[in-house]
Amino acid sequence: MSTTPRALHPVLLMIILGSIQAVMPISIDLYLPSLPTIAREFAVSSGSVQFTLAIFLLGVGIGQVIYGPITDKYGRKRPLIFGFGVYIIGALLCAQANTIDMLIAGRFLQALGASAGSVISSAIARDLWSGKTLADRLSILMLVLGAAPILAPSLGGVILSLWDWHGVFWVLVGYGIIMAAAITLLPETSSASERAEVQLSQAARTYADIFRNTPFLLYVLTASCSSGMLMAYITSSSFLYIEMLGATPSEFAIFFGINAIGLIGAAQLNRFALRRWSLAGIARAALLSTLSVVGLVVVCALTITLTAPLLSGLFFLLTTSMGFLMPNIAALAFGHVRTRMGSASALQGTIQSIVGGLAGTAIGLLSNGTIFPVIVVIGGFALAGNILLRIAQRNAVAPATSISHIVLRFTHALPGRRAHASMDQAQAFRTTMRGISFLILGLFIFSLQDIVVKLIGGNYPILEIVTFRSLVALPLTVLLFRWEGGRGLPLSQQPRLEYIRGLCYFLSYTTHFMGLAALPLADIAAIRFSGPLMITLFSVLFLAEQVSGRRWLALLIGFGGTLLVVRPGLDSFNLGSVFIVISVLFYAGAILLTRPLQRTDSSATMAYYSSLVYLVATAILAPIVIFIGDLPSAHPSIAFLFHAWSMPTLTDAAVMSGLGLTWAAGMFVIARAYSSTPASVIAPFEYTALPISVFWGFVLWHDWPTLSTWAGAALTIVCGLVITTMDRKPATPPT
Repeated sequence: MSTTPRALHPVLLMIILGSIQAVMPISIDLYLPSLPTIAREFAVSSGSVQFTLAIFLLGVGIGQVIYGPITDKYGRKRPLIFGFGVYIIGALLCAQANTIDMLIAGRFLQALGASAGSVISSAIARDLWSGKTLADRLSILMLVLGAAPILAPSLGGVILSLWDWHGVFWVLVGYGIIMAAAITLLPETSSASERAEVQLSQAARTYADIFRNTPFLLYVLTASCSSGMLMAYITSSSFLYIEMLGATPSEFAIFFGINAIGLIGAAQLNRFALRRWSLAGIARAALLSTLSVVGLVVVCALTITLTAPLLSGLFFLLTTSMGFLMPNIAALAFGHVRTRMGSASALQGTIQSIVGGLAGTAIGLLSNGTIFPVIVVIGGFALAGNILLRIAQRNAVAPATSISHIVLRFTHALPGRRAHASMDQAQAFRTTMRGISFLILGLFIFSLQDIVVKLIGGNYPILEIVTFRSLVALPLTVLLFRWEGGRGLPLSQQPRLEYIRGLCYFLSYTTHFMGLAALPLADIAAIRFSGPLMITLFSVLFLAEQVSGRRWLALLIGFGGTLLVVRPGLDSFNLGSVFIVISVLFYAGAILLTRPLQRTDSSATMAYYSSLVYLVATAILAPIVIFIGDLPSAHPSIAFLFHAWSMPTLTDAAVMSGLGLTWAAGMFVIARAYSSTPASVIAPFEYTALPISVFWGFVLWHDWPTLSTWAGAALTIVCGLVITTMDRKPATPPT
């Protein structure tokens, strides 16, 4: 570690570093009071305006990945000055914006510049200090950093009263110019010898090495949960205070500033707490307190009428907890990093920005005019943070070599588990846990895709959505292939099977999306639970597997459960159910084809061919669908397929392109799940899709499954479990 350079007074150094770090919160908080005004001026929903926050965080995440290796190679000052130049251009674009799409584009460009300040200021601090000293300096930086959320909303309210929301971004232009000039005063803190060793062509390998630093990654994920809580609060605050509770912009600035004081005050008290308690002990207590605050908010919301002062007091407790948490978690994370501070700082910032962006997006999607979506998001991150910190601390006591080892150790530590297992049992358990984790993660990712398709499906045809998704997904699968160690393009040793499997997935998900247009999510999930039954049936028809009479009976009863949900011939019958059944048939075929392919092709290769088939199939079918034309009076499933194509807005185009990311990730992890673990072992965990779908359906559309849906789902699940249990029983040896 270097010592503080004598060329710059330590106080001035801290002020400049804090001001550089503050560029991101200032860029967010200064225009928070203007969000309702912007929504009214552009005649868009609050969710559309909140997307400007999410796109800003996404841009910060992308920019940090880029600046990390660059600052390790070229030092701290030059990339900082370049970044603020980009920031100024983005702020100018926002100041001139006359449409919501132009504002979103400007915010994204502004974020790419702001990310330089976030990454490089953190890297400078980590160049100079470490351990408790670093935590102490970070607490001081939070004093400077924390002035932003106190002053920015108030200043934003003043600007809004004297000018209009465009003036907010003119102020940000001026701030960027001032900071670019201040950066020239900073010393260069990175080591010339380390910069000489950095090769930008090895950036991906550098990030992969950091990803394998398990202690660092666990603490960063814990810190990201704090970012998720903070961004959920920030994203929703103006609408909660102004729209829901009737506060004026000036009152909102006061309440927001009070909450920021909690964050700053706790960070300063943390400096004294460090003299008595450990970093981990303070962080653990802070995270537990966030859960307590969430519980208190729930009790108050259910029992009394919330007022703006009361809500401000509750959020004050929350931000105070985070003030104790954030500097200590950062110090714990970087206690496990020795080199490539810029890249490590970039990775930390990227993960936290992505999680913060997801939190902001979730608030926008779940927004229903009440506080409960905010409670759900903040409570979820608080719970996840407590779990991750516990795992991280166990790993710190007895370091593990990978995340799978941590899962193994953590599960064996639970009550009732035996303390010792043979190496074969341990390896089998790790493999099974990995497969189950991949499957559940894939189901969750695809549930997000279903939500987005259901939300925007009324404006665009299914093939247009799939086209945007495939254009993004295809290059992403190539990146996944490279990440697995491959070179060039993924090439299959069994291309014919890959094309057939890709076609099965295309037909499966196209018909699945058609069903989405007409059915609640829970009904769709219940019908899809017939998947294991279809897989068993296809195993008999195409693989010539032997099936006992009991399995046939379970198959028939399970099919009866599916009929309970579909209800053919009754007044409540919905044609969308038929498309979901067709979807399940093709999905089962794709899963069966995964078995022979897993012996020769990687998960990324299979995802690549599926994406390629999607793109080719949409290119062939799209002209036919466009020629037939719009069918508005047809059944919603049919109308979704033949809906007229239209030029999407910038927001919708970004959302549809984002589906490519979710689909590529989902296909990759599903392929990993069924490639690494026997299908009979993990297939029962497909049923976790039901609680996920019920939750999203109730929160977003207030749908609750009917009695027949619950009964049909129960029958299907029980019979599916019977079949998979029989699959796992070893054959009786001949006597």
